Amino acid sequence: MFGFGWLSVPLVTAGWFGVGMVPEFAWLPPEINSARIFAGAGAGRCLRRRRRGGLAAELAGRRRRLMR
Repeated sequence: MFGFGWLSVPLVTAGWFGVGMVPEFAWLPPEINSARIFAGAGAGRCLRRRRRGGLAAELAGRRRRLMR
């Protein structure tokens, strides 16, 4: 893949074993690669997990109240 997000385009090359993928970091300047590494995936995944944990606790509490 080459680019960012929805702008990514797969780069395919022919190698010794047929068709292979070219690592996108090989085509980008080091400054961009470093920025992408340090930016990470973002907090979205952590926030979703935390929200799910809160929902699970709420449902467990309701279940305990109903089972009395």
